[in-house]
Amino acid sequence: MELHGEISVQAPASTAWRVVGERFGHIGEWAAPIGCSTMEEAPQVGAIRSCHIERFGPVPAGVIRERLITYDPEQMRLEYVADSGLPSFFAKAVNRWLVTVDGPAACIVRTHATLELRGPIVLFGPLLAWRFRADGARVLDELRHHIETGTAHPRKQEAMTRAARGT
Repeated sequence: MELHGEISVQAPASTAWRVVGERFGHIGEWAAPIGCSTMEEAPQVGAIRSCHIERFGPVPAGVIRERLITYDPEQMRLEYVADSGLPSFFAKAVNRWLVTVDGPAACIVRTHATLELRGPIVLFGPLLAWRFRADGARVLDELRHHIETGTAHPRKQEAMTRAARGT
């Protein structure tokens, strides 16, 4: 299954890359489905990010470990693969991010995910794709908000409030 996403951001590409690339390990600061995230080293090929996720589409809460397999600051692109923590109905999950200049104070952030399903869930591929696209669009909206304002999107703020209350 191939999923594509794209957002226009009213900020320089270097600002977006700082969030997407240089702060790759900090996705938990702005993405509502990610309760928290950690990374032991600077972003580079082979670096591992751990994401403590809330339910995301059909993916239950848990910890997913993602390994950078491409990291190119000059081209403002990265690619990572989920090494562990995905439900068993995934054979493989790879995600690619690219930031491109769209004027002096604007950019475009593109994502491309390749998800390989296995088992009987394959029959539900189109429904899963629809759900992942909707959830992915919300995450991109949260990213745009964070890049443009420097603050967490209201959905992320609400998720943090719920987590603090334990609900």
